[in-house]
Amino acid sequence: MDTKTNDQVIAGLDVGSSQVTTVLGRKTPDGVEILGMGESPTEGMRRGAVVNVDATVKSIRQSVTEAERMTGLNVESVFVGISGPLIKSFNSHAAISVKNEHEVTDADFTRV
Repeated sequence: MDTKTNDQVIAGLDVGSSQVTTVLGRKTPDGVEILGMGESPTEGMRRGAVVNVDATVKSIRQSVTEAERMTGLNVESVFVGISGPLIKSFNSHAAISVKNEHEVTDADFTRV
């Protein structure tokens, strides 16, 4: 298998309070084949909250770069897992009428 192509490659990122982990895998008929991973100590977070954005970004970059080096692939997007006792979500549906065809603007978004 040629691991130099990004066809069907999935990147997963877990930003924990102590460690950032990046995992690269490829879809297969049987599931996912793990191609490689990267890890970095987490800096800039305390008890699950970001307290220093620049330090947290540096930790994420180090983890992603390590996974890229291991696999020879270029990570362009990732799936990020978010967890914690304060994370909440809800389903909602909305629609608005837009006169004439035009690009959706911030004003349109605010109306929704």
